[in-house]
Amino acid sequence: MKNKFINASIAYLIWGSFPLYWKQLEQVPALQILGHRVVWSFLFLMLLLTLQRGWSGLLQGVRLILANQFISQIREANIMQSLFGNVGILASFRLGIDDAAAVESQFLPYFDRSDLSNLPNWQACVKAKIQGQTPAAFTMNTLLPAVQPSAETAARVRAFSQQTYGRPRAAVEEITSKRVKTLKNHKPESFRPCFCANRDSFYSKTPAGGLTMQTDGISNRS
Repeated sequence: MKNKFINASIAYLIWGSFPLYWKQLEQVPALQILGHRVVWSFLFLMLLLTLQRGWSGLLQGVRLILANQFISQIREANIMQSLFGNVGILASFRLGIDDAAAVESQFLPYFDRSDLSNLPNWQACVKAKIQGQTPAAFTMNTLLPAVQPSAETAARVRAFSQQTYGRPRAAVEEITSKRVKTLKNHKPESFRPCFCANRDSFYSKTPAGGLTMQTDGISNRS
């Protein structure tokens, strides 16, 4: 909260000081001011891209990778709709039951959730948009490259992955230890369901240690 207040104060201070700056430029032509803004902004962005090593993204095309183990991990429905609504080519390999149900609408009427969850190895269902048109979805077989695997390339990939995403073992063990201590210190609630017979009946533990069975609003304690 403190950082937010400081950032907001700085922003208001900068915007409040702008009239003093523009007053000093009253005699300068507007086109000249615009030219300076364009040139200096361009030079600043080039310097920023150089420092952040962002030129490779511009030269090779900007890409976005979202990695999730399950689609259900994306909890916002609006985000899910935006993701699938802006996909040009959708390729789906074999999915779990829940993910297949979530993606099914993207492939109907050509493939349903059963098809998506029972795909053979190395095969995918593909839906593509070509020149603004969406042809029928189809299946695709993937093939291993004809070249022999390179041990040197594999070593470089592992090293890059470890350097980019890895953390020291001591740091990981420290985080794990803190989480384990948090779980050990967690006190379970004294009243919780422990057996479910059907939708309208369940057993639950009472603070005294007994069992209470509730069925259709009627409680019987034992």
